[in-house]
Amino acid sequence: MAGEENHRQIVLVGFMGSGKTTVGRRLAKLLGIPFIDTDSLVEKKAGMTAAEIFAASGEQRFRELETAALGEAVQAPAAVISAGGGLPAQPENAPLLAGRTVVYLEVPLDVVRRRTKGDTSRPLLARPDLASLYEARCRIYAGVATVTVDAASDDAEAVARTVADRLHLSV
Repeated sequence: MAGEENHRQIVLVGFMGSGKTTVGRRLAKLLGIPFIDTDSLVEKKAGMTAAEIFAASGEQRFRELETAALGEAVQAPAAVISAGGGLPAQPENAPLLAGRTVVYLEVPLDVVRRRTKGDTSRPLLARPDLASLYEARCRIYAGVATVTVDAASDDAEAVARTVADRLHLSV
């Protein structure tokens, strides 16, 4: 990567199972910058998994920890940041996303269901209104995104390269 591109932050948003972590790791490696996963930051700081936080303290507490994690992540001078699926839906996070390159990894709900089948670590997957949550969040992701990338392919390397191409970054 050349010059000013080394000081970029790329925030990946998308629904659970969209590939934010998998694609994010590959993109960061391609660009030679760090990868930061806000969900991992939350779990590390809390000393428990997201599911345990939801069970012990509720979704609101998880969202507070998530906002703090995003605030920490955006302090990095250059990074690919995987933002938890609910982060863009929280109004208090709008200033943390403003002015940054935000990439929406778009995937159809059937792909989400296939990728997350049997995953008990994501409490919201058990919601009976998952399709409604998906639709509402997708509108939010599209609204905050600088660019939208089709991430339905299971080839994370190809999706990462597409993101880099769409952002006109040399890899």
